[in-house]
Amino acid sequence: MDDNLKNTDERIPWVDACKGIGIVFVVLGHIARGYEGAWLFPDYQQVLIRLGNYAYAFHMTLLFLLSGFVFYQAYSPDRQPEKDHYIGQLLNLVWIFLLYSVLWWAVKQFFPDQINIKLTVSDLVCFLIRPLDPYWYLWVLFFYYLFFYYADKRNVQEKWIWAVVITLSLAGSVFRIAGLEAFRKLFFYATPFYMGIYLSKHNFVRRLGKQIWAVCGVVSVAAMSFITATGKDLDMISIVEIVAALAISIFIIMSVTHIYFLENSRFLNLCGKYSLEIYVLHNYITAANRLILIKLGITEFYMNVVINFFMAVMIPVCIGMVLKKAGLYPFFFKPGRFYKGRHSLG
Repeated sequence: MDDNLKNTDERIPWVDACKGIGIVFVVLGHIARGYEGAWLFPDYQQVLIRLGNYAYAFHMTLLFLLSGFVFYQAYSPDRQPEKDHYIGQLLNLVWIFLLYSVLWWAVKQFFPDQINIKLTVSDLVCFLIRPLDPYWYLWVLFFYYLFFYYADKRNVQEKWIWAVVITLSLAGSVFRIAGLEAFRKLFFYATPFYMGIYLSKHNFVRRLGKQIWAVCGVVSVAAMSFITATGKDLDMISIVEIVAALAISIFIIMSVTHIYFLENSRFLNLCGKYSLEIYVLHNYITAANRLILIKLGITEFYMNVVINFFMAVMIPVCIGMVLKKAGLYPFFFKPGRFYKGRHSLG
């Protein structure tokens, strides 16, 4: 959910489209699991369970892979970016994480009876080491920016980086310790992020063969068929989950880069361009709509979900547009633009 390139006006359509797919499934996954937890539509629990499991099978893996791709394009020392730009992006990540985590905690205190998962003072005190959902993504991304920038600057050999990230991802898939979920995710998504860097560095995306597309497609169909048949979440199966998530992500990327209407979809590109705004704001809307739409008499399941989905996507997009037009956007999403350091890459 970073900018596509160092120059934010120079965007890559397929990256935006893939980010759009990823963020669409983030919203759908949160709607599904929110409705499931609230038990709003008992007759549709199995539909909600499967919809949530479809989304969670790959959406964050896809977004981390794309984040790694964009990281190399915009911030890698190998491409000699301006160091101020890199530091500014670190400031952006920290600010967005702090601002919206505290705001989300405060909102849950004001509406304790209308939420599925309550937060305590302890959650606020410890959110720097136990980040709140869904803002753990920003927390993880911050550490990846530090680690991979340093590794690239020190010219660490790719084989050693691959060895480290694969080991971390396998450990994150196998070991689960209560209270340390954020660190598990930090380990788990290391491989997708570095895979994005690798694909970007070697310009492999459009050179991946049709055999890879076919294999990833078969794995994707098998994974979704498993969820459909069993209703189970892939993260119940250690190691398989990371392999399936990567295969689905590569299949989506290759499909978008090979299918014109996907790469140039206005809706997907819009969602991709404003994926950051959607990510940090959609949960406020989906949570509120669980009550508001029912009170407005919208009790038909599919209509309720569709309306909630489009509101959760389009309201953040509109907010982002208005903030940019008013010149207020940096205060909410890009404070790094105010950073004017005097550094060299030396």
